[in-house]
Amino acid sequence: MNIIRKFSVVAFLAFVVTIILQGVLHNSYLLAQSDCASKVIQADRLYAEGDRTAAEQLYRQCKQPFASQDLATYFPEPITDPTQLRPGAQVYWREAQQGLERGQESRTMTALNLLTEQAPDFVPAYPLLAQALTEYDRAEEAQAVLEQAATLFPYDADIARARTEALSEAGYPMEASMAARLFSMVNPSHPEKDEFVAMADENLDDFKKDIRREYMTTGILGAVGNLVFGGGDLLSNALDSASFAAMLFEGEEETGNRLAAATVEDAQANNVLVEDPVVLEYVSTMGQDIADQMGRDEFDYEFHVIADDSINAFALPGGKVFINTGAILAANSEAELAGLVAHEVAHAVLSHGYQRLATNGLLSVAQQALPLGNLVGLASLDFSRDNEKQADILGTRAIAGFGYAADGLRNLFATLNERSSSSQPEYLSTHPAPPSRVSYLEALIQQNSYNRYAYEGVEAHARIQKRIQELSVQ
Repeated sequence: MNIIRKFSVVAFLAFVVTIILQGVLHNSYLLAQSDCASKVIQADRLYAEGDRTAAEQLYRQCKQPFASQDLATYFPEPITDPTQLRPGAQVYWREAQQGLERGQESRTMTALNLLTEQAPDFVPAYPLLAQALTEYDRAEEAQAVLEQAATLFPYDADIARARTEALSEAGYPMEASMAARLFSMVNPSHPEKDEFVAMADENLDDFKKDIRREYMTTGILGAVGNLVFGGGDLLSNALDSASFAAMLFEGEEETGNRLAAATVEDAQANNVLVEDPVVLEYVSTMGQDIADQMGRDEFDYEFHVIADDSINAFALPGGKVFINTGAILAANSEAELAGLVAHEVAHAVLSHGYQRLATNGLLSVAQQALPLGNLVGLASLDFSRDNEKQADILGTRAIAGFGYAADGLRNLFATLNERSSSSQPEYLSTHPAPPSRVSYLEALIQQNSYNRYAYEGVEAHARIQKRIQELSVQ
């Protein structure tokens, strides 16, 4: 069986980024003027030489400003002091607290709903709303509220802690680990960073214990099936589940090694693995530099290139990243490609692929009976979009931290948006639609004052693109 086909579900779960472009690539946000290509190349040289001021002046001539927008739509300025609220919102806050103390559900929920609607920037409302929902046996809604709050306030430790603890108490240790790790990585200088890293590791250990129990349970079921039923589909499914659980129990690094080795082997057999040392050094050096920004050094990161025209990239557990040549050719600069690579590395360091692999693997029997797009698949789409946004945020922070133009990933999405012919609604996609990603990344960059006028790497990237095109005709 073709290994890539065999692991097509893995590729899906590892967040394949596939959008087909038509026509000639056009970069209106960067090459807004006819002479901008040479100006950006000159700016890159000045930037590399250390003359950042002169480089910025040239970059600014060729980069259009972001469209004016309300940053609070994506990342509002937090309010933590109730006295800063408007009088009406202060009344709702008092009503909510009193209603919760007295067990008055209707009073509590009405006040909290009005409060979050009229003062969405008031941080304490979200933990209180989650607490109320939990007490009223609406735990899933409580987790959704904390997820929303963590997206609005990615720098707030109280929100991150509340979300981590709620997920852990609800029996979702992997999700709790990801929540804690995301905060520690988005806030590398926060005084509580080490505490969140410890919470992430503790919950990850709990998840591995769950995998061990699942492995033992499915193994026992398989043995019982063999004795009682004499084999058949039940035994086969049980043994498949036991094998899958055993693989996950090995951990992210070993799971990624196994899947990556199988993917590489299949790519070699089909003559689509790019082994050119110049291309590999370019992508691998970029990837390792970005991975160093992420703060999770227990993985042995690998970066592979596949000869395929589609705009495609995916990350397997343990930091194993695959980039299609189509993605390299679609990117207009090294900064854009770095944004895509950083996005995929972020999936790995946040354990997104590992968690999805486990969750969906344990539902494999149901998925075998239903095609993609079934209820099992649709139930996980919102979760996937949350993961995508987290990877966008962390990836953008990483390229900005290394010194690339902070809008690299945003600009790649702008290009994809210009050329995408997809009319599929966002709520039926595992990824946020490109226009949505462009908007919230612009808000992220502006709010954090990330530097857009830094290294683009147009000339270096063009050389690699030319080499890939030459390799394709050999």
